[in-house]
Formats: sequence, C-alpha cells, structure tokens
Amino acid sequence: MSLRPTAAVTRHAAGRAAEDGRAGGAGRARPRDIHRLIFTDDKRLLLVAGPCSIHDVVAGREYAQRLAALAREVADRVMIVMRVYFESRAPLSAGRGW
Repeated sequence: MSLRPTAAVTRHAAGRAAEDGRAGGAGRARPRDIHRLIFTDDKRLLLVAGPCSIHDVVAGREYAQRLAALAREVADRVMIVMRVYFESRAPLSAGRGW
C-alpha cells in the first residue's frame, strides 16, 4: 500500500495552500510565470534546482525555505524553481548510462 497522495489530492492541497497564503505568493513560480519567462522578452535566467528525491520531509521543507529566500534575493535576475520527487526510487538502469 502506498502512502503517497494521489495527483488530485496534491492539486487540491496546493490550491488550498494558495488560497490561505501559504503558497502562491511572490516567491512562488507558477507554470504561467515560467511560460512567460521562456516565451517573452524576459531576460532572467531560469534555474531549476533541487535534490533528486526527498525522504525526510523536515529536511525537504528546510531546503525549500532556504531556496525560497535565495529566490527572493535574486528574483530580478534569476527565477529559481524547485523540482523534487518525494521518496522516489532510482530506476534499475540508474548508473548504467542508459
């Protein structure tokens, strides 16, 4: 049995977080912001950062908070987006180069 939330639950939680101010604020890059950066004359650099996967939620949250603080500092030059999987396992071909 998997303890991971479904995509629908995750989308619902993200929407609720945005509604109550926990996410979606000035420091959060939304897909439309990324699209605008790539396809308009916005000269900022897009930096996608993050560990491959997070197994420790507390450490992951701390990392996200630090990355968000950095993103606010450099927002005029760089859009930093955190990309991470939670508890992902490496595929069998990992490390084989294919």
